[in-house]
Amino acid sequence: MPNERIRVAVLDDWQGIARQSADWTKLQQQADIVFFEEPFAGPDKLAKALAEFDIIIAMRERTKFSRELIDRLPKLRMIALTGGRTWTTDFAVPYAIPVARNPAPRPPRSRWAFCYRLRDS
Repeated sequence: MPNERIRVAVLDDWQGIARQSADWTKLQQQADIVFFEEPFAGPDKLAKALAEFDIIIAMRERTKFSRELIDRLPKLRMIALTGGRTWTTDFAVPYAIPVARNPAPRPPRSRWAFCYRLRDS
């Protein structure tokens, strides 16, 4: 349906960092964004909460995306992972949806330089 708005779920934003660290206004013009700041109490509640979403953005590697979960999300069109590791996603399963993720994490030296720059600013 061309007039139906896209629904985006931002998972595992336990500290409210995602909501504050980006300007979501352009995306909100085209999509309804829901931030989930609490972990789900089991796979059934997770599947029920996400069943109506088109896109899931997962903060870090806190939520496991198994074949069983994906099969219970009929509207899902994309998963975006913000963490560098993807051990919580079953990539052995051939998904019919794209799974986007950050490239490999920066080398430790770069991370330390960034931390020192933040400390000194």
